[in-house]
Amino acid sequence: MYGTHVYGVERAQLLSALTTFILGNGAGILANATVAVACLATAVALTTVFAEYLSNEIFGGRFGYRYSLLITTVIIFAMTNLGLEGIMNTVFPIAIVLYPAVIALCLCNIAYKLWGFKYTKIIFFSVLAITLIVQYGMPYLSLIQKIY
Repeated sequence: MYGTHVYGVERAQLLSALTTFILGNGAGILANATVAVACLATAVALTTVFAEYLSNEIFGGRFGYRYSLLITTVIIFAMTNLGLEGIMNTVFPIAIVLYPAVIALCLCNIAYKLWGFKYTKIIFFSVLAITLIVQYGMPYLSLIQKIY
């Protein structure tokens, strides 16, 4: 429906272009500012949570929160320099493999709470293995078939 209006727009600018086109300039600016504030609030919250996790769980309290916050900020700075395309290229293969297993884990945890289902680890690792085979093993299977 709006494909012709956003043809040639980069992925990073797509939401902004659609919002401005659909809502007009005034409301588009307001919606874009709202998204920017929501992203900033999420970034601050995630930075804080990850720095606390790094300090308490990973380092076991050996390093202070400020040092963990510095490490977190350096990691974020490095990821920011990749740009949206670089981040997507890095995260996409990992997400493709992990999403089915995480969905299975969520369903198993719900089944555990409701009915006492106790095979969560088996299901999780089975789905993870199947996803790995389908995602990365199948192209090699066709190559092996061509050889033989």
